Amino acid sequence: MSQEKQVCIDTGKTDAGGRYRDQCGNTITVKKVESPSGLNGYKRYTHTLTVGHSVGGIYHNGVQQSGIDVSGGGYYEKNVTVYYLGYDESNLVPLIVGLAKTWLPNEYYYYKRRYPLETTSQWNQEDYDVKQESDLSTKLPEIIKDLNTVVVLNLSQTQGRSYYANGDISPPQANLTFQIEVTGPSTEYAIYRKYTHKPSGGIDAMRLISTKTAFTNIPFEDPRIYTTECTLAYVYYWSLDGGHTSPLLLELTSSDKSSIYYTLSDGKRWIKQNGIRQRWKNTDLQSVLDRENCGKNGAHQIDISRKSNLAFRNTSYYCPCCDYKQIGLSTHGTDYSYYFHNLYRGFFSRFKNGRTEQSGITFPGIISNVYVYWYPKGSEGIPILINIQGSSHWFERTSIDSSTWRPVSNNKPNNTFDKRKILELLKDILPTVTIDIGKISISTGGESGTYRDPSGGGGNETIQFKKQKIGSDYVSLTNSVETKGGFIVNLQHNGSPLPGVKPNLVVKNVTAYYSGTGLSPDNLLTVGFETRGTGSRKNYVYYSRETKTSIWKPDLQKNTKSGAPPSTTQLREIKEKLESEQSQKSKDSGSNVGTIVGGVFGSLTSGTAVGLGIWKGTALLSALKTLL
Repeated sequence: MSQEKQVCIDTGKTDAGGRYRDQCGNTITVKKVESPSGLNGYKRYTHTLTVGHSVGGIYHNGVQQSGIDVSGGGYYEKNVTVYYLGYDESNLVPLIVGLAKTWLPNEYYYYKRRYPLETTSQWNQEDYDVKQESDLSTKLPEIIKDLNTVVVLNLSQTQGRSYYANGDISPPQANLTFQIEVTGPSTEYAIYRKYTHKPSGGIDAMRLISTKTAFTNIPFEDPRIYTTECTLAYVYYWSLDGGHTSPLLLELTSSDKSSIYYTLSDGKRWIKQNGIRQRWKNTDLQSVLDRENCGKNGAHQIDISRKSNLAFRNTSYYCPCCDYKQIGLSTHGTDYSYYFHNLYRGFFSRFKNGRTEQSGITFPGIISNVYVYWYPKGSEGIPILINIQGSSHWFERTSIDSSTWRPVSNNKPNNTFDKRKILELLKDILPTVTIDIGKISISTGGESGTYRDPSGGGGNETIQFKKQKIGSDYVSLTNSVETKGGFIVNLQHNGSPLPGVKPNLVVKNVTAYYSGTGLSPDNLLTVGFETRGTGSRKNYVYYSRETKTSIWKPDLQKNTKSGAPPSTTQLREIKEKLESEQSQKSKDSGSNVGTIVGGVFGSLTSGTAVGLGIWKGTALLSALKTLL
């Protein structure tokens, strides 16, 4: 028979009732039969040739199989049969291949794969006494002894349920005992649930051939998946996916505790994530879950650091996770600013402040609208109050640079437009407190203590102070507000603002540095403000002055960058600068007086009144007193 009439059978082509073309363009029809000839728990696919064609080769998913003789006994012109486990939905593991004898009815040459647990292309022929389908009833159970841990992972099974190797609660006829136990969920990264699938009954490993939900089989892209054992399988879901319809991530763990991760491609196939196995720890794993959650559930992230441009009241920004979904943003408010974040056809699942995760904010359900309140209004404003979708769910920041939030327990606003209560709440969270460094009178013996806001403002907050010696020549006095992680400081000196110091700074504390051991305003050298920052490094802004009467300017830039307090050397330099300026002023003042007195004395002794015409009044009397 000529070469062009030979057909290449591919046992991986298993569309039931369908047909396919081989590499030469020949058409082969395929028919599926469940439990043929009483072979319960198995299925058969029959590949039928076009009349006048013969089998030229056997392939599986494009790979030619060796050991199956298609020419030694003549041409095979009828069909080829392939047998699988009934629950091998992806048809990854062919068990037996049969070549129909052309010259005898209903008789076959049967072949089995040499190593069933490997994707080998090598096959061995069965004994000649196995020649009909009914003879396979003893051969198939022998083959699957090596495959008793091959399973379909049921992604929908949760919370203490068990299932069998076929992924169902009833066992398959070909494997009546093997079971998978599901435990969990454990909470991962606040909003995800992880379920654990583990072999039971004394078996400590399993081999996956596919997964399934309640209605759909989900295969793996890699047809060799079953060749690797795993001891545990973890399935991750979003906490609000109550029906467990959208698995986000599949983690397979082996006996050496290493893990391989898979994500769904278009929800139809598990794709292995190559090259990042070791990196997927902590935040890397979370970022993958967040990304998948954006795509699978439309659950996006809100960035509370976002503000709309002053020139545009309404704007938008992209979800910081997927960088695809646009989030609407609008600005409102007069005494404070609030920003309305909203999603069309999507939900919020997580809060971030720039790149920093925010915790403590819980979702009452599916949320697509959030109000973020900033206070005070202006450049010093920070997000410190959040309302979830206009509901009674209000959250306040625990401190000005914290990433932790807590529910508002008292004096909740009635709605998002309850301006009076919102402003009261903002002022309670972030009060304005007066620190008057010119009126603080603390004895040298008192190293720490408290006093009330001298202005009576800020809710009459209690201010904590702490005095510390810096070497033998300097002392610092730190002021902070009791029970508050931050406040708006109204810094004064004897009732007046310090000229040059930025008003209404949002700070955690204020530290004044003095020369000597007392706290005399005349000995004040520099003032430091601990502002909001990130991480363990403290953020400070320092102010000092050129003279005791000049305006205050930012200083100690190295300390501002490093977060370190001023050293004794720096304090000494500031002190010497102030004393030098004061000494120069005194010299200039003395020189002026000598000139004045000399002029006056010369005028008086010469009998003229030139000096009197120019210098008179208190200046003249003072000069005369000094002279006489």
